[in-house]
Formats: sequence, structure tokens, C-alpha cells
Amino acid sequence: MKNTNQILFLLILSFTLFSCKKNSTEIKINKIDSTEKIKNDVSDFVSALDNSEIKPTFSTSLDSVSVLNPNLKISSSNKNKGFVIRINDNKIDVKKLLTINDVWSSKDSVNYANNISEVKYYKPLNLLLLQLENDMCTGLGCSVNYQLIYDLNSNKVFPFGRFRTGFDMNLYKIKNNVYYLSKTFHGRNAELKDTIFYNLYKIEPKSIPQKDEKHFARFTYENEDYDKETSFIQEWIK
Repeated sequence: MKNTNQILFLLILSFTLFSCKKNSTEIKINKIDSTEKIKNDVSDFVSALDNSEIKPTFSTSLDSVSVLNPNLKISSSNKNKGFVIRINDNKIDVKKLLTINDVWSSKDSVNYANNISEVKYYKPLNLLLLQLENDMCTGLGCSVNYQLIYDLNSNKVFPFGRFRTGFDMNLYKIKNNVYYLSKTFHGRNAELKDTIFYNLYKIEPKSIPQKDEKHFARFTYENEDYDKETSFIQEWIK
């Protein structure tokens, strides 16, 4: 009887260990499958976005604009009254600008900027995109940049901003509409994960760009590893 109980105990123990090992393997496989799916989904999304990008007539530094287009005059100054930009004699007082999009969970003043780092010109649209940065930045300030969409027809300026979401500045054509892509950093949550939202703003003549509330993409990252998404959700225009 004693031997029978020992054999039964060993059989139960063996079955339990086998089941635990099997479940552990299944969890590991599911995690790998999930990670691979996120990676593929993100890759497909980025490829579709790249294919929708509108190529500028030129992209250059401020010093080269007049060489590429003699009729386009852009200058800047940063004196006691703050950072001022002039486009074809139209004055833009940068310190008075507030971003249209949320930069870090809310809108941001552009008064931190003091330098134009890039200019993009779209001749068919008669639009300029200006990238603004702070050339004396320190710490987190070096992760901040601003983008001005300037309508050469109306002389109106539309400011956007970025924090820890890269330095790309592009227009996209999706379903025959022109969009500017903004990115918003939502900070670190209780699980130490960063969330970044991609949002589309529709560009129309003489109008303030309007946010497309129905379509967005959400990326979640862990430990500031922005090359490895832990989750990805999109409600994008098909």
C-alpha cells in the first residue's frame, strides 16, 4: 500500500511539473507572437505613412532659401524684444504664438524657440514649414522643437510643437486631402510607460488646421526605448 501511494504521488508530481512547463512555454510563445505582431503592425503603418508623404519642392537651411528661390525672403532676429521672423516683410512675433496641438498633454508657448533650423517649401500648395529650436538648449529642452506652417497666400501662421517625439516635419496626402502630422507626448504613467499620440490636422486654404478626431495612432514605450513599442493602436484613414 505504501509503495502504491508513493507511485501515485510521483505520478501526480510529474503531471503537475509537466503542466507548469507547458503553460510557461505557451505564455512565452504568446508573448513572442504578440511582440512580433506589434512590430509588423508598426512597420506596415510607417510604410503607409511614408507612401503618403508629400515631397517638398525643397528642404534646406535658412541661409540657402534665397539661392533656391530668390523671390522667397526669410530672415530672423533674436534681440531684447524676443525672437522675430520675417517672411517677405511680414513680421511674426514668435513669443506670442501658442501651439495648435498638445505638446506634452497641453498646448505650449513657442517663446522657447530662438532659431530656425530647417525650412521646407511646397510650391504647389504655396506653403512653408519652418522648424524652430533653441540653439542653447540644455537637458529636456533639447527634446523640444516647434513647427510653423506658413500660408503664403494669406500670410497666416499656424504653430505646432513637439516634446520627445522626434524632429520630423511633414505634410501628407490622404484621400486627396492634405494633412499635417502632429505628435503629442503624454508622459510616463504608473507603469513607467511613455505614450505618444499621432494626430492628423487637415490643411485647407486660409483656415486654421483642424484636428481629425476620428483618426489617430497611439504608441506605448517602456523605459524610454522608442525603438521598441510595447503596444500599438491605430484608428487611421484607410
